[in-house]
Amino acid sequence: MTEPLIAEADALTKWPALSRSGLRAARHAGRIAWVRGKRGSAWYRPSAIETFIQQELEQPCRVARRDPN
Repeated sequence: MTEPLIAEADALTKWPALSRSGLRAARHAGRIAWVRGKRGSAWYRPSAIETFIQQELEQPCRVARRDPN
């Protein structure tokens, strides 16, 4: 069974770290998978959004570890 598609507005509500302009730029650059809906609306699979966040937006923590000694 395939994963359901969600509208761009619903994706922006569910993942507040995303912005409309950021998603649009990612679509045009081919960095996120999406489906064109009626009247050109953008629809996404939740797994595609989560992959995009992990690969493009998440940054590793740069806090240096303290030596326990």
